[in-house]
Amino acid sequence: MLDSTIAGNPQQPDVAWTHLSAGEISRRLEHQVIQVSEYTVNKVYDELHLGVRQMSKLETMKEVEDRDEQFRHIAVLRAAFLGAGLPVLSMDTKKKE
Repeated sequence: MLDSTIAGNPQQPDVAWTHLSAGEISRRLEHQVIQVSEYTVNKVYDELHLGVRQMSKLETMKEVEDRDEQFRHIAVLRAAFLGAGLPVLSMDTKKKE
């Protein structure tokens, strides 16, 4: 469940994070008829040295047409590359004016 959501810093291999909170993991597992408390998920996060990363921006500056389509396409490509044993890099870029 976490494989497609874990990211990290290639310059610091021991630093990794996910955007899924302990509560979200617990709810997703519950849909698979597996009951795990948020406390247990947090313990696993600690054992894996996995942090939870969340966006600090509360709202977008503008609406972008097909925003969800972009991310679905990226998710499909990421799964294909990982399935082929290829590395996946994520780069955050900012528009410079």
